[in-house]
Amino acid sequence: EAGSERLRASINKGLTENRILEGAAMLAQAGIRRLKLYFMLGLPDETEDDVAAMVDLIQKVRAVVARPKGHPELVVTVSHFVPKPHTPFEGRPMASLAVLKDRTRRVQRAFGPLKGVRVNTDPPRMAYLQTLFSRGDEQTGRIVEALARGMSEKAAFKAGGFDPDDVVFKEWEPDEAKPWSFIDHGVDPGFLIEESDRAREPRETSSCRPDICRRCGVCGPGEEGTA
Repeated sequence: EAGSERLRASINKGLTENRILEGAAMLAQAGIRRLKLYFMLGLPDETEDDVAAMVDLIQKVRAVVARPKGHPELVVTVSHFVPKPHTPFEGRPMASLAVLKDRTRRVQRAFGPLKGVRVNTDPPRMAYLQTLFSRGDEQTGRIVEALARGMSEKAAFKAGGFDPDDVVFKEWEPDEAKPWSFIDHGVDPGFLIEESDRAREPRETSSCRPDICRRCGVCGPGEEGTA
């Protein structure tokens, strides 16, 4: 889901580039030449180098599954990161539409003339709406109702009575009350803050083991386990 090992560690994927390429090689040796790769753009703390690493990784996978005759078939799906409530990135802002559009075009241009690679992506505006509806409060409900009545997006936003950018691009402080803070989902808010701090380093978190770990609070209180 990310091109660089730094970002993959940030989101706890635990996949090195070598493991990815080894997996692609195994599939190629088994005769599988059509692969689907999924990536996200706009992850928190993403840089231009991370985007370049994505392009580089796709090219390396293509080289691994190439064959003497014909081209490999790589279907690359690029989505845009949407910060969601009750996750370590819930308080982080969505990347700007201008940045997402630019980075998406960068990936598309890299493979436009290259045979054997097809890049699929949704407009960044879709991620904007997802972020708004994921993180908005009761005011956002007015926009939903307006859209349900058939209003255009522009008219619905006006009916909401607030600037949606203030929700989509807002960065909450770790201990700041959020529109969804009143919902008890079982996860200790302190755990999400800790995971967010780990992501910034980045430092991976070990797999969940209910028998040894009580860090997040879902399995009940107890001593902190292996992290």
